[in-house]
Amino acid sequence: MGRVTYGVFGFDFVQATAFYGFSGAAGYPLPAPPFTNLFFGIMFPNLALNIFMTISALSWELLLMVMEAFVASRLIFSLAFDRVIPTSLADVSERFHTPVKANILASLGSIFFLVGSAYAFLGVYVNSIVAWTSIYLIVMLTSMVFPYIKKDLFKTFPSPANKKIGGLPYMTIAGFFGTIALLIVFYFLFNSPVVGISMGSLIGTGVIVATYILGIILYYAAKAYRSKEGIDLSYAFKQIPPE
Repeated sequence: MGRVTYGVFGFDFVQATAFYGFSGAAGYPLPAPPFTNLFFGIMFPNLALNIFMTISALSWELLLMVMEAFVASRLIFSLAFDRVIPTSLADVSERFHTPVKANILASLGSIFFLVGSAYAFLGVYVNSIVAWTSIYLIVMLTSMVFPYIKKDLFKTFPSPANKKIGGLPYMTIAGFFGTIALLIVFYFLFNSPVVGISMGSLIGTGVIVATYILGIILYYAAKAYRSKEGIDLSYAFKQIPPE
């Protein structure tokens, strides 16, 4: 869809419209935000097709909401279970059989980002791409070195995860190509006329970097605190947890 949109409307037009529409500038002339669906609706003014695209887009967003709700609450639960954050957040309700406290905290965080996306959509949207890409980049980089720094654990992996080709583990090869692909994403992202190197994007990227730093500080602060209780927090992170 994106390729067709750029091919018909042109790269400059789409980029300029995206900046104008998402920046909140006054006088935006189009009847809706400049999503791909809008451009497809202009190219193909078919009522049935546009209804289908609208329903598909809404369904996808609802699916993401459900998926991210499970991810957020599970992450909070696991951090509490590992004693990185207060263990009370890992409490499971006898009535609902779910971690209610973790879900409440995740909901509050969701409201915060909802307000942020509603009133500053361009920065939030672009930053989310940077955030997700950086997360996957860490996974790819880790997979490249994992077979060498965790040799004993790597040997226990089922086939074909522990296989090698030309002396190199499949995991390392996959991590290498994944890293290259994600670096290409970063290149195009920061070279975009809309979301490239600007004060807004630098601030947004800085927030993401600060989030990583805050996570590191939180871990070592929790480790120091738990050590006073006779608990070595590092043992909880020596192996991949069972799923």
